[in-house]
Amino acid sequence: MNLLNILSIFIASILCTNLWAKDHALVVGISQYVDATSLKYADADALEYFQLLTFLGGKDSNNVDLLLNLDATKNKIFTSFEKIRNKSKAEKIDHFIFIYAGHGAGEKLSYLIPDASQTKKTNVFLAPTDVKIEPKYFYKDALNGLYSNDSFITVDELVSQLISINANKITVILDSCYSGNEFFSDKLNQSVSNLSYPSKIEIALVASARSDQPAAEYEELRHGALSFAVFKYLKEIAKKRGASERVVSYERLYENVLRLFDEVTIENIPLSKFHQPIFTATPDYKKIIQDEFIRLQAIAGNESSGQNEYSKLFIRSKYNNFKIYINGDAVDIDPSGSIILASGKHLIEYYIPDTSYRYSEFIDVRPNEIKSISFNSYGLLRFNYDLKNINEKLNINPPKFYINGALVDYKLSREFHLLAGTHSVRLEFNDKLFEKEVEIRPSSPLNLNYLIEITDVDSKNVKNVSF
Repeated sequence: MNLLNILSIFIASILCTNLWAKDHALVVGISQYVDATSLKYADADALEYFQLLTFLGGKDSNNVDLLLNLDATKNKIFTSFEKIRNKSKAEKIDHFIFIYAGHGAGEKLSYLIPDASQTKKTNVFLAPTDVKIEPKYFYKDALNGLYSNDSFITVDELVSQLISINANKITVILDSCYSGNEFFSDKLNQSVSNLSYPSKIEIALVASARSDQPAAEYEELRHGALSFAVFKYLKEIAKKRGASERVVSYERLYENVLRLFDEVTIENIPLSKFHQPIFTATPDYKKIIQDEFIRLQAIAGNESSGQNEYSKLFIRSKYNNFKIYINGDAVDIDPSGSIILASGKHLIEYYIPDTSYRYSEFIDVRPNEIKSISFNSYGLLRFNYDLKNINEKLNINPPKFYINGALVDYKLSREFHLLAGTHSVRLEFNDKLFEKEVEIRPSSPLNLNYLIEITDVDSKNVKNVSF
């Protein structure tokens, strides 16, 4: 075999390898929590990451797992990891992306339990929708001396899941409090360094805050701060005409996230004053930061690009007080309920200011095309309660249940159709008051189950209420 044939085979093998290599992703976003405080935008941010990866980033939607709200249990998150891990064993993944938006826990127990000692350290990290946050669920792990909680995803568990993926490169984006967790970064670096060739992987981490900082989401931005900065920059890049300009390295991404944290203000205070995003990479920071994170397809401008190069989009909603944003910019809807768009790809954002509900969807329109898009504005809240150890002779009045301050009659209905977004619920029983803000979503009915237990029938004290 001559040298030319050898080179041909070598080049063909490279092309085949690139062709067969698959990108996979797992995107998790949780606004609806069973026990923890609800969030407004984490699920919407995760959905937009999914849409950016698949619609603009060219990722195969069949290879991107999306877990939102009540579907994002610890078991389902780990099941998705397992599915991707098994795929990677059969065929090595080129780039695996893990994105999480939701609650996160810091390295000290005091971040979770206000009266806990500052010296108590914990390995809990990310909070699935079914996380249990009461102090009784925390225990001291005999193996490492750290306080743990089996309902969280711990630092060790997340590191184990990530390095078990057979991939050339892994990107981790965490939009959560304390996401720059130093325990996590150190453990990840140590675990990667212990891998032997050919199992070596490169891991890049983008986190919304330092190890000792809470993160935040803002109604002014309609996003978590990190997600807002990532989306704003990527949409800026996607509007550029040159294909080479739409290739985004980690360095470009991180530099522009930092820039936006300095430029964007909340009540005249830059985002960077509240918390600072971080970027880390292992095993070779200088090399990885230059690597490609994503290459984007072009997104259209909001105005017509020329004669006969426009489309009409009709917006349908059963709720009238909403706003529409196109590619991040607010637009007006004409009296017919339509918007004139340039032909091409657009991100349509539907927002209800009354309840802070946001939903996004990408569309691709052709010249002179007329399209219609409908947004579902209502979701379902169900509630039920059980009284335990109640002595009927005490003649205790039944609980009272309120939605947004209005008393509801549970005898008539225990199901309520509510506008999607944030609502307050309150339970009053035996001179006790239990309040919580909940998130209603069209695709995720919320069940509130109350267990009210009284053990001291003489004093009528409420022992506990669980939601």
